[in-house]
Amino acid sequence: VDDRNNAVAVINSSGIIQMTNKPLQKMFSYKASELEGQNVSILMPAPYCNRHNGYLASYVSTGQSKVVETVREVVALHRRRHVFPIKLAVSKLSGQGADSQFLGVI
Repeated sequence: VDDRNNAVAVINSSGIIQMTNKPLQKMFSYKASELEGQNVSILMPAPYCNRHNGYLASYVSTGQSKVVETVREVVALHRRRHVFPIKLAVSKLSGQGADSQFLGVI
């Protein structure tokens, strides 16, 4: 994933970051190795970080989402713990249910 104009992450249905690109790493001040294998909630402030896994579990069990295939203005959490606004687009990349993978583009 190397989109030079957008920050990009791929997560699985459990919220685990599978890959990130350099713009995302720079935006949040993390190295790829510090993000990949972590839950994507590391990039979210409370209370969103506490709710995200529930949203994913609901999607896996029902197939219904309010976020997939939308663009939303949300807040993100920088490594240095400050919050900043982003526009996030989420798409389903592949899979069904627990095998789903998602692409987040900022």
